[in-house]
Amino acid sequence: MATGYETYLKRPLRPSIDWTEHGLYRITRRWEVDSAAAKAANIESKLFLPRETADEEFPQALLVDQGISEGTPFGVDQMYYRVYQELPEGDATLVQLGTDVISYSDNGLKMVEQRFVARDGHTLTGTVGTTTGTSGDINGLYLSGNGFAERGKVSAIVVKRWAEAGIIAMPEQPGSLRLPGTRMITLTSQGAPFYPKVNGTDWTYTSVLEESAEGTKSKLVSKNDHNIKGFMQFNRTYLVSADASGTITGQKYSVPSKIRVQGVGILTLIQDSISMTDVTGGDISGTRASYKRTPAKASWQDVTMTLEITASPPAEAARAFDPTLVSCSLKEERLNLRGGPGTSVIFGTETNNQTVTGFNRAFSASTRHEDLVGYYIAGDMTKAGELTYVAAEIPKVTDNTVSTSDEVTVKEQTSVVGTGDNNASAYATTGIVDQKARPVFITYDGTIYWEVIKWTAA
Repeated sequence: MATGYETYLKRPLRPSIDWTEHGLYRITRRWEVDSAAAKAANIESKLFLPRETADEEFPQALLVDQGISEGTPFGVDQMYYRVYQELPEGDATLVQLGTDVISYSDNGLKMVEQRFVARDGHTLTGTVGTTTGTSGDINGLYLSGNGFAERGKVSAIVVKRWAEAGIIAMPEQPGSLRLPGTRMITLTSQGAPFYPKVNGTDWTYTSVLEESAEGTKSKLVSKNDHNIKGFMQFNRTYLVSADASGTITGQKYSVPSKIRVQGVGILTLIQDSISMTDVTGGDISGTRASYKRTPAKASWQDVTMTLEITASPPAEAARAFDPTLVSCSLKEERLNLRGGPGTSVIFGTETNNQTVTGFNRAFSASTRHEDLVGYYIAGDMTKAGELTYVAAEIPKVTDNTVSTSDEVTVKEQTSVVGTGDNNASAYATTGIVDQKARPVFITYDGTIYWEVIKWTAA
């Protein structure tokens, strides 16, 4: 009691001691208040003790409530009271209130509710859906609810709920149309989450597997946990292979088909022989370099179309019947040289003169380059040609004699040079002709499934 309390209190009444429903002492002490003295001062500051102050007679009981009441049934105007409550030994200790409350779900699964008194500093322990009971009514049951029903300054009421693990509902439906060979299973359970598990050639369901245990055969799509009257209920939706011996991924079907493909062109380098009978009776002959292009043709090709589901984007691969993988370059060159006598100079006398003749020359050249995608060179990579002929004769007078020894000569050289592919080996006729991929589904852990359609030539 605070020092000087006699100034404000007349006499103490006999304390009342009883047992709470959880078997702990509760002590209530009362004093009659001297109303006249109380008016002269703030008696609360003189009488009130800190919470959790131990009772002088029963130190295991701590102060949980105190106050001044008016109009009491004890025939006095005012009464000061203190309530001491025996509490569990420490913050980690729980003392059960009453007995286990047992009930059963609609499908006959056992459920147990327990209430405990604890100190206000108690920390909840156990994990809902994982922790299991080890004895009594909760033996083998899963922790399904764990929280404070009340939490005061000194004590708290803890409620723990336990549930027998079992499936409440299990609707099934076909998987996504984009994922042939799959189905969706939603497992609604109490006690613990349930997961699909392969058992031979069929699916069974268990509460002890990790969510990713089945790997390529089942994947968690969504989960939703909610509270039903204090008991946790678990909802898990899984994508699984319709045939438990198969997988979500893999080739789903294969059908024969046809696809129109483009062939490759052929570039052939040529040396042509050239001859002509001159109008004056002489012959002109030689060679000239040229080339020939044989265009590519399109055709229909037998292929196999497959649909495959993968868990990652497909890698790109070289394509069959791809003309862009074949290419070559062509260089065409033409040289032309024309030469003959030039201006003549005559000097000396009429009877004794001399003629000096110069020369003239004309040269021209041209080149052309061309890149040919979808073509390869068949045969020789180089061809050359040459043509030489007399284009004119120029009469010449020497010592009063006419001769035609001076000539204008034309020389023409041509060449074609190819570089690049000289066969069609890069133009594959087997393998993947075309491939299309798109993402079609995503699971809870972020795994993206891809639909891959391939056209393959054998």
